[in-house]
Amino acid sequence: MKKFILVALCCMSVMTVFAKSEPIDSKYGVGAVTVNSIGRVEFVDEIEIPVSADLDKCYSGLFTWAKGRFARPIVLKSDILSDNNENRRFTMRVQQNLVFKNSALVTDMAKISYNLNFAIKEANGKKSCVVTMTDISYLYEEDREEGGFSFAAEDWITDDEAFNKNKTKFLRTTGKFRIKTIDLYNEIVDQTIEIIKAL
Repeated sequence: MKKFILVALCCMSVMTVFAKSEPIDSKYGVGAVTVNSIGRVEFVDEIEIPVSADLDKCYSGLFTWAKGRFARPIVLKSDILSDNNENRRFTMRVQQNLVFKNSALVTDMAKISYNLNFAIKEANGKKSCVVTMTDISYLYEEDREEGGFSFAAEDWITDDEAFNKNKTKFLRTTGKFRIKTIDLYNEIVDQTIEIIKAL
């Protein structure tokens, strides 16, 4: 029901139900948004850490970087939900803007909130950092009198929700959320890799 209302009120009449005609980049394609065993959208990457690296130093450096990276004005709000130095893991709750289009005439954006977990581990002689993004939700058209539209990633960016029936094209109303969310997650992973390399 929320999706129907959003389509009806926020997008241009008939055009909103049509799919984009551009071919889909493989990094946004089917399977790019994963759903875990309990049906929640979950992005996960395991980043290799050199065997010679000091894991405590890696944890400390990553934690310091994350507190700076997710501070204002880059994000709207961030909180450390948990910090377990002994197990080398921490979780943040982050809220920031997703900008779809920004010009002199049009500004189209949404707020995205998500949990971001970093876990440094060692097993079978292998060291790594696992980055996980979960509990993703959106607030769109917040300045409307009704207070905008809020919805979870599970209802908006999965393979079933973001594509047309044949999963060959994006829907205009949901595809842009999928693209920008994947871009955001990939940016975080790329930056994490660079930080680990620099430690």
